[in-house]
Amino acid sequence: MYRQPPSSGSPRNLVEVGVAGVEARGNAIQVRGTEQPDGSPGLAADITPDAAAELRLAPGETVWFGIKAQEVTLRATHPGMT
Repeated sequence: MYRQPPSSGSPRNLVEVGVAGVEARGNAIQVRGTEQPDGSPGLAADITPDAAAELRLAPGETVWFGIKAQEVTLRATHPGMT
């Protein structure tokens, strides 16, 4: 996760995300993105407490999620989705 799009390194899949919420979940901090224009849920990412402290995220801010294809997990959030 980045405050600005990285200008170096190897992130290939970057997505601009508006922060809707930041919440402790066990040993991780979950960053939830705002809903999509069609009303579907936004992206969410789990980051370490150290990363959360460094980024100092708050709802309403914009961040960039760097996504590695091998680390993606899809979860149904709407009733009836499988």
